[in-house]
Amino acid sequence: MEVLESFTKKVLSTEFGEMAKQYMEKSLLVPDHVITCLMMSELENRRGQHWLLDGFPRTLGQAEALDKICEVDLVTSLNIPFETLKDRLSHR
Repeated sequence: MEVLESFTKKVLSTEFGEMAKQYMEKSLLVPDHVITCLMMSELENRRGQHWLLDGFPRTLGQAEALDKICEVDLVTSLNIPFETLKDRLSHR
């Protein structure tokens, strides 16, 4: 948990993190361009390292931006029936 908290504080202290934080504090969705810039900045800092993305990219624009900075090795797509998802989410 400490690692996640440390990472979150570090990312939110960046220019794009500050922008994202303003939306999140108002319970608004962070615009696509802000998320894209935030992720691209963080991934640039991790060049030469291995990483796993969960929930990014979500849009074509995000995928195109990701494609410009790296070569994706593997993509996993989960095909889960809607009823199963609904069931799991309703029990959280």
